Amino acid sequence: MDNFVEYKTLRSFPYKFLSKADQHVVSRFFDSKPFHAYGWRIYSYETSVSETLLISWDQVDQFFKEVAAQTGIRLLQNFPPGRMSYALDSKDDVPILMGDFRSKEELDGLMQTSGIAARKGSAKKNSKSKRNAARRLQAMETWKSQVESARHHLGYTQQSPGHDEVEKIFPVFVSIDVEAFEHNHNIITEVGISILDTVGLPPPRGNPADRETVLRVIRDNFGLASAPPRRSDAIIDLITSHHFRVSEHRNMRNGQFVTDAADLFMFGDSEFVSLGQLPERIAECFRYYGNKGEKRRIVLVGHDVKTDVDFLMAVGYDVSNIADLEVIDTTCMWKAVMGDHQSKGLGPMLYDLGVDFRHLHNAGNDATYTLQALVKMAEIGLPKDGEDGAKANPSPNLYRPIWQKAENVQIGFTDEADNRQANILPPKKPVPRDTEEAGNSSEGSGLSMSGDGWD
Repeated sequence: MDNFVEYKTLRSFPYKFLSKADQHVVSRFFDSKPFHAYGWRIYSYETSVSETLLISWDQVDQFFKEVAAQTGIRLLQNFPPGRMSYALDSKDDVPILMGDFRSKEELDGLMQTSGIAARKGSAKKNSKSKRNAARRLQAMETWKSQVESARHHLGYTQQSPGHDEVEKIFPVFVSIDVEAFEHNHNIITEVGISILDTVGLPPPRGNPADRETVLRVIRDNFGLASAPPRRSDAIIDLITSHHFRVSEHRNMRNGQFVTDAADLFMFGDSEFVSLGQLPERIAECFRYYGNKGEKRRIVLVGHDVKTDVDFLMAVGYDVSNIADLEVIDTTCMWKAVMGDHQSKGLGPMLYDLGVDFRHLHNAGNDATYTLQALVKMAEIGLPKDGEDGAKANPSPNLYRPIWQKAENVQIGFTDEADNRQANILPPKKPVPRDTEEAGNSSEGSGLSMSGDGWD
């Protein structure tokens, strides 16, 4: 029965078994150049999962005794072999002799000759690829669960027979978007919040349409001014939105790197709020109670929501204090719905979903459009097993160059082939009133919720 020590274990011996002072003493033996010049006989040992370089314990023990004789370190004189070596006691379980070496270059040459270096590199690469694939699979399952949750809350899943409506949860979707000053992201200029209460959802019309039907309808109706309304459109009509502008930062305007759309809120009137009042105004948008006074479940929605959550923290509002908070990120939903691991910006996503949009980079507009995108993706649903979701991109690619130009100038665009309007835009809203100067900081906000904030 022979004992062997792994080459990498021997190389790291001083750092695992010796004190700092002794490490310094033996460095002239264990540094790379003197260590490899000692004259070692190296073996390779292959298992089902790895390939290892080995040195016999007899040679290691002789090396230790020589080092001990010159340094006086007693630990090396009779080092217990069981602490770093293992035995190979089967006649069939023997390592393969690779050869002797007296330099790192000679060791590398032996490894190249035996093919170990290539196999180690390939195994390491394969192992990393497998880990990455596992992470992608786990991430996709998480993204799919967000889509399934949104579909359930919005009534796009079939209820099982005998389902108890009393126990059904009707959450409130709260979509957020925060805009910061382009020259200093610590300066928050706008907060947009959109709300969808699932209590008032229109009832499903029979069984929900399957994914293929929804995608076909989106393609067929793309750009039509009088497209037949769908249930998702009725749900979107229930969304209410709020646009808070920070009074102290009203003169901090974007426009050099990010579009300045602060004055172009499309879904109501903007409200100027001081930094001191802003956390409470935000909190009011998260306060919802049931008939018995119980707190309603909140589903927080955002496009790359973590960034906006961090921005809310910067102005003094922490969403992590909300009990039973559920979070849905539309960037993740898109990846699951389209079977794609690549993120997509809000504008291109809205375009591909057939959603009319205008004046992005206004926090109120972005929060609203993000919630609209969630509704549309919930309507589409997940690809079937084995289906390539990326091929289900609902909008024709021929519109892509036109859309890119349209986003830059913030206007609609037309299909030059038949001269029909390809994206119907909402009418332009007037410049928001400065309600704070009018003497009432909540006037025009449309907020009527009351009660304490979440604990």
